[in-house]
Amino acid sequence: MGSENVHAIVQPVFQVFRELLLNPLLYLSVFLIVLENVRQAKVERKMFGVRVTRVWFPLLLRFLKFLLVGIVLTASALALHLSLPWRQIVLVSALSALLAAFRLRFMASIYSIAVWILAAYLATTLHWSLAGISGPWRDAWLNFSSGTWAATIGLAGIGQVLMTWWCWGDETSPALFRGKRGLCVGGFYTQYVYLLPIAPLPFLTGISYLGATLFPKQVRISTLWSGFGMLVAGGGAYALLRFEHLTFAPILLVALYVLVGEVYLLKLRVRERQLDSLCAPYAEGVTILHTIRGSVARELGLSAGERIVEVNQSTVRSEYELHFALDINPAYVRMKVVDLRGEARLVGKPIYAGERHQIGLLIVSVEDGVFVYRRREVGALSSLYARWGRLTESGSPIQRKDMPTLVE
Repeated sequence: MGSENVHAIVQPVFQVFRELLLNPLLYLSVFLIVLENVRQAKVERKMFGVRVTRVWFPLLLRFLKFLLVGIVLTASALALHLSLPWRQIVLVSALSALLAAFRLRFMASIYSIAVWILAAYLATTLHWSLAGISGPWRDAWLNFSSGTWAATIGLAGIGQVLMTWWCWGDETSPALFRGKRGLCVGGFYTQYVYLLPIAPLPFLTGISYLGATLFPKQVRISTLWSGFGMLVAGGGAYALLRFEHLTFAPILLVALYVLVGEVYLLKLRVRERQLDSLCAPYAEGVTILHTIRGSVARELGLSAGERIVEVNQSTVRSEYELHFALDINPAYVRMKVVDLRGEARLVGKPIYAGERHQIGLLIVSVEDGVFVYRRREVGALSSLYARWGRLTESGSPIQRKDMPTLVE
């Protein structure tokens, strides 16, 4: 490939990214993604007294991945001769910012694109005059490039699948909640929210999960299926419109995808209200909530939701008894663990000086006064709405005072 051909490919990509930097939605999205992770890290310290997961380096690495995937998707869009008029980008970005005022998860680009595809279809079908809108903006509405935007959704679906696969091994954050019976239960915070620069548009997609009835792996799988759904809906709509000239295809398939996504989120919220936590405390043993990467607990193969019932042949029913049992044999640790299926197994390994004090194991506390989330949240950036406080003897969290939050 000659230098002129390379220049012909690279120059449009850089031009697109220069236009991307002028979009305020990019900076708002970056701010909210960072805020959600930093806020969770601060809550971690309140709940567990230690920093469990890192924040800044994983965030920097994730944004670099956003950039690399965005370059690939933008080059693909240019290769397919997909061009998004700047006025339509302004309309979509402005609507995304407006929808975020109602609920942050509506800031995801799929919602604003779906609304504009519907508005353009209705305006054309019902012959709206739109007399009160100035000429160029009226044309941007009436001539909304539904097929091109549908193809952009399909590319975003590819990006979501790539990012979920690429970030598969990222650490998740443990969390504590007030259970249905007023006790402390364990759960997880996972953020699979992706900011993909496709053409000059910062495409926000994905899900945040702050709950107690799904393991992080299940959330990742759901995010993968969501990405495939975007690919099918967006790519199918673009193909049907371009080759079969079915003008209703974009609104039909995109609206169907949005509807299925809303039903799924509703199902998750109902699940969180009705089902018990995967990491609930038991009378026999202590429940594992999280193991820190590189720790003794991780090397032993312990995982969230399992129960430790014996350590060094001593029965454990509390965190105090666990630490006492670890001190029985300073050179070796042997545990009897009950997994999620109720099957018991024995695990053990030699430990060295100081390792028993840094075993890297978080358990679901049954003590009074621990910090817990008052409720669970599902949806992109939705954990920013979650409030937390101390669990009192009555099982009611005290309102937290030292951290600002978004108000519903």
